[in-house]
Amino acid sequence: MACAQEDPHPAHEYDLPNHNTTTGVDALRDLTTGSSNTADGHSALLSNTEGRNNTAMGRNAMLMNTTGIKNSAIGMFALEQDTAGDCNTGIGYSALTSNTDF
Repeated sequence: MACAQEDPHPAHEYDLPNHNTTTGVDALRDLTTGSSNTADGHSALLSNTEGRNNTAMGRNAMLMNTTGIKNSAIGMFALEQDTAGDCNTGIGYSALTSNTDF
């Protein structure tokens, strides 16, 4: 029996300051002062710096969000290009992917 190989880029799972939670490589990577965000998936909420009360589940979900608040993105690429929109919900593959600031 061969030993399982370690993933060279393991997902990180931990609680961040200000009630933020993340699971996945580069999820919430750029976070500075944002609070109460949940990012689950590779690069979910990657660019989020000051946004708060957001939930992103899926690869690249809410990838470009920086300051948006109260958004929910569930699905790969959901709300991917939204940068500062508030109170949006995108559910499904590429849902509202081109939404930018509403």
